[in-house]
Amino acid sequence: MDINVTYSAYDMMDINDKASVNDSIDFDGFLAAATNNIEADEEDASLIEAKSSNIEFVPMYTPNSSAEAVSLELFSLFFKNSVSHEIYNQSVKIVDILLKQEYTVKAQVYDMCASGCFHFPDVKPGNSIVENEVCPHCNGPWYQSERGTISPVQTYQVVPLSEQLHFKLAHPKEQAKIAYGTEDILDGDGIHRLLAGGIVGQSDMVVSMFVDQFNPFKDAAISASIIHVINMNINPAERYKKGNMTQLAIIPGPKHPKNIASFLEPILADL
Repeated sequence: MDINVTYSAYDMMDINDKASVNDSIDFDGFLAAATNNIEADEEDASLIEAKSSNIEFVPMYTPNSSAEAVSLELFSLFFKNSVSHEIYNQSVKIVDILLKQEYTVKAQVYDMCASGCFHFPDVKPGNSIVENEVCPHCNGPWYQSERGTISPVQTYQVVPLSEQLHFKLAHPKEQAKIAYGTEDILDGDGIHRLLAGGIVGQSDMVVSMFVDQFNPFKDAAISASIIHVINMNINPAERYKKGNMTQLAIIPGPKHPKNIASFLEPILADL
């Protein structure tokens, strides 16, 4: 099933920023903003003329992302045709369902300590959990009890690389990107060792993994980590662009991981 979204505002966005189109916009908030803008500019002749002739007017707004641009176009279409708030929300839900059917990659959820320093090992089917298990680094609890329900104190999600590559390579444009090969990296010492050990072959896909830390909020002592990979089979001039980088997980923190290897375990197991 192909879903093609063609809107004028969407087409104006940077092509590398068209990764997500399933974010919805706040209907009430946008309507309130439109009303406020009209009231603030009442002395503008064009707006007065538009109001006096009962022309529906939506003020110009610069979207912050391609997803928001598409949402604005959808909202504008409904607004001009006097579509109700309820129908708008139902339509957005339908679009969300279609997009989820198109993008079949599913994230996996894993347990971690509340401080962000350790990924707890998976509980194998048939094994019982140990409620008093604690993090080996900060002694923080693994589980919490609320209203008789036991749940992990914090989780994080990993989007499997194998599923993401499988999804991307199903599209001819993505297949064409990796046709460049790995000629530019085969002279590296690391690749030579992998080739000599039979771990990778000349025709294999090679990816490079990175772990970067960032502060998601200004003026807050919170540190999150992102795990992402670069496909080295893509042309060097293109491989580091946003649309060609693959995000696998965000470790929410609030502190730096004390055992980053534990967070990489499910990613390496997937490979």
